[in-house]
Amino acid sequence: AHKSLRNDTGGPELGPAMGEDDVPHADIELDSGAEPGEFKSRLLSLLRRLLPEWADVRDIAAEPITGGITNELTLATPTAHAPGSREGDETRRRGGGEEGRVEPVVVRVFGNGTDAFLDRAAENRAVRALNARGFGATCLATFANGRVEEALTRLRPMTPAEMP
Repeated sequence: AHKSLRNDTGGPELGPAMGEDDVPHADIELDSGAEPGEFKSRLLSLLRRLLPEWADVRDIAAEPITGGITNELTLATPTAHAPGSREGDETRRRGGGEEGRVEPVVVRVFGNGTDAFLDRAAENRAVRALNARGFGATCLATFANGRVEEALTRLRPMTPAEMP
């Protein structure tokens, strides 16, 4: 169901495949239970593969986001870029960010065994349908056991008084 990017000789993939909803996809699993340094290294490698604007990112801060029920959430924030990288290029950043800044993302690793009672393909379709109507954090990419989403760093939860 995923479109692969291959070179003319039928060789290995040249970049991420496109998922069912035309977002980049990689058939790579992240182990959220791995040793923190190993997880961070694999996370950075995955983000550099899936998101072109992350190509020159050399280090990240990986902060767990608590409160999830079935998923492990991590806020990935770039902290270092390759020397001489084109950080000021308008095409290398997500909308709304500062000039030349690669925006943080949220990486959602699905809980082990949760696919037995949750249809993750249907969930990804629902997220993309909501995104198409302007709701929720934008799904930027998918991988074998999770999703990369826009980090909603400029928003705050509603207070009970603000709710209808």
